[in-house]
Amino acid sequence: MRKSRLFVIALLFIAPAAFAQRENNFSVFLYQAGVSSSESGRHWYGNYGAAFESSLTSHFSAQLSVGSEQHRSYPYVVDETGYINQVTPVRFRTYPIDLTGRFRFVNDTRWKPYIGAGARYVAAPHVDSMFGYTNRLTPELVGGVVYQLRHFGIVVDGKVLLGDHQYYDSAFKTSFGLNWRF
Repeated sequence: MRKSRLFVIALLFIAPAAFAQRENNFSVFLYQAGVSSSESGRHWYGNYGAAFESSLTSHFSAQLSVGSEQHRSYPYVVDETGYINQVTPVRFRTYPIDLTGRFRFVNDTRWKPYIGAGARYVAAPHVDSMFGYTNRLTPELVGGVVYQLRHFGIVVDGKVLLGDHQYYDSAFKTSFGLNWRF
């Protein structure tokens, strides 16, 4: 008899989380955008990406995002002996993948703040092996706010990479985007 009561109590606590209708969000975002000047004129640059977020409970969610970032190498490479080799700078793209868990502060306003932690994976760019770029998995902290308008919203997000990372992958990133809740 006692085991059946514990089973019923456990079901009462688990059922709302297991069978609640999940809220999903799809976002597109722009980050580290600006204008650069060179001998050939001014050029706009920007990194962009898309993300999918699924709520696990009203407070917790998980997000998977993929970005596209453009970078430029330094005009030199330092080899393992400490010798500085002059090289032609190259432009390259990376496609970071972020997986984060988020705690959402539930409130009755349109402002939906969140904080979280996760990991960022960046595959080594396809450039000359002399640059020494490697695949990286880096822990990160995230935080931001969504201004929610019915099904659409405006997202402002910040990420801080913790630990070791490549020079081209800046430690702090901010993004601005739009999301669609369904």
